[in-house]
Amino acid sequence: MNASAGFGDALSFGLTGFARHHLGIGGVDECSSGYSGGQMAGIVAGLADGEGEAEIAFQTSHYASRLLAEGLDVAGAEAAVAGEVSATVSSATAGSALGSFSGRLTVDNVLLEYRAFPLSNGTINVGTIFPVR
Repeated sequence: MNASAGFGDALSFGLTGFARHHLGIGGVDECSSGYSGGQMAGIVAGLADGEGEAEIAFQTSHYASRLLAEGLDVAGAEAAVAGEVSATVSSATAGSALGSFSGRLTVDNVLLEYRAFPLSNGTINVGTIFPVR
């Protein structure tokens, strides 16, 4: 829920957050990493013009149970990874081939690792996200 709220708040330039507050709708933790990740994903989506932006495909069924077992919001973790993946793709040297890559980030005090690779159509496939032990 936090990630979805963050995503919506970013896309609506804060109007959905304003509406939640004035209508007394609670339950969103705007200080959570899920909310922040959702905002980041919303900003990336809002700025996407179809050129140079990474389209990301998550293989949620491959890892959701592991994230849930850690008490993590799957959508929030995916939103945080989307921000990292977009940054990686954006920082790749123009014209260079991007191969498989991985990264680590902390979501709600849990260190996660993800693995991703580009598909032939340009989509970035995130095949797994898992807690680092």
